[in-house]
Amino acid sequence: MSEQILVNVTGDEVRIAFLSGGHVREISIERQSHPTLTGNIYCGRVRRLLPGLGAIFVEVGLSRPGFLHETDILPKAFGISGPLKVGSLLPVQVSRDPLGSKGPRLVTRFSLPGHFLVLTPDDFRVAVSQKIVVMGKENPESARLLSLIKPSRYGGYIIRTAAQGVSLDLLLAEQQRLDQLWEGIQSRFASATPPECLYAAPPIFLRLLRDRVGDPQNSKKTEILVDDPAIFEIMRTYAAEWFPDIHGQIHFYDSTEPLFALGETEKTLKQALERRVPLKSGGHVVFDQTEAMVTIDVNSGSSLAIRRAADALFRTNLEAVEVIAREVRLRNLGGIIIIDFIDLPEPQLQAELLESLKKAFADDTVQTTFSELTRLGLVQMTRKRTGRSLLHSLCDPCPLCKQSGVISSVETVAHDILRALKLRAAAAGNGFRVQLSPEVADYLLKEESLMLSVLETQFSTKVELCGDARYGRDSWDILPCSRG
Repeated sequence: MSEQILVNVTGDEVRIAFLSGGHVREISIERQSHPTLTGNIYCGRVRRLLPGLGAIFVEVGLSRPGFLHETDILPKAFGISGPLKVGSLLPVQVSRDPLGSKGPRLVTRFSLPGHFLVLTPDDFRVAVSQKIVVMGKENPESARLLSLIKPSRYGGYIIRTAAQGVSLDLLLAEQQRLDQLWEGIQSRFASATPPECLYAAPPIFLRLLRDRVGDPQNSKKTEILVDDPAIFEIMRTYAAEWFPDIHGQIHFYDSTEPLFALGETEKTLKQALERRVPLKSGGHVVFDQTEAMVTIDVNSGSSLAIRRAADALFRTNLEAVEVIAREVRLRNLGGIIIIDFIDLPEPQLQAELLESLKKAFADDTVQTTFSELTRLGLVQMTRKRTGRSLLHSLCDPCPLCKQSGVISSVETVAHDILRALKLRAAAAGNGFRVQLSPEVADYLLKEESLMLSVLETQFSTKVELCGDARYGRDSWDILPCSRG
């Protein structure tokens, strides 16, 4: 199956799409104005301690302090000893980007990834990726790699999947590069003034080469198309220096047709922002995101509401599994995910459905776990967060609904205004001018004209409604004015 990676650059925005067999499987987006912080290392300062919760809040120079749990503390690499207190200097690494009202998640169990190896400072073990150890400890390639890589004076290493079949010279060159990088971080910490960034993760297009290209388990060579000449040159130079095996896979895309027209990538991106995804059977799947979790609801639709045979419901659930696996990757959903399938009466069908869900995520590059299917048709899965979701990357919270997903009805706003007018008129007998949305003004004039007349008569005041298109439905101002 052919594979392509599309790197589209517009201004400070870089969009990366992963295509397999001509279909979009994943999309990642990063802007220079809001780069990912995951992997960054900071010289931070302890701002607050909550011993009862094991929580430490560390100032790292962002809008909100980062959260560090006491179980994630291993600061030996910088020679820090003694109990932490407010004001203490502390080196930390971001393990998860800020989300909503939450600051970044922090650790002091540092890791520096390369293409073949991951340096783990102060953890002097050498381990092999689980994707290599598919045959257990007797795997010849696993044994070969473990015989080549030994801990250095800085720490141990995790041997990545891309290291399979790689020569000793390439492995040792990357080992030396990672050691030098860590030595430089330690040196900067010694003279840092907190909060200060000691190390910033590479931009998304270089992380792509480091983490996602050149997997020896993939028999197909992935073609990388880049539509920006400057980024293209940076990627080619970077690959030539560090990953020569993938240098020839990077190509400049100079067609007049937009890059994201390939595989209908642009259309797929727009659809991935929709809350509701239709199923061919007539049902649909609904995706809702909150700060705490993601909920996915599978609905049978009108066609199955009439004939609710178990086999028809099962087939709809299976169809939904394919959609869920695709959309979760496309939308980059992570954390706790609750899936509400259509209820199935037979335990055998429930077991088959759960097994189909696990298989659908078997080739997911992100770690996932699944609970058992409950009798109510619920499955809880967890998927490691890898940056912000597509929705959070491309969309802002709605200023009208204030992230609630709903806004007040015209009638509700109209009655709120009437109550506010009554309260103010009782306190002061002046006239009032109400600036409000045209639709609410129209409702008050047509449906509540009698109430307005009663207010004016009862309090001997004048109420003037001024519809203004600049006002949203649930925003309005009551301004005093002289009597007419």
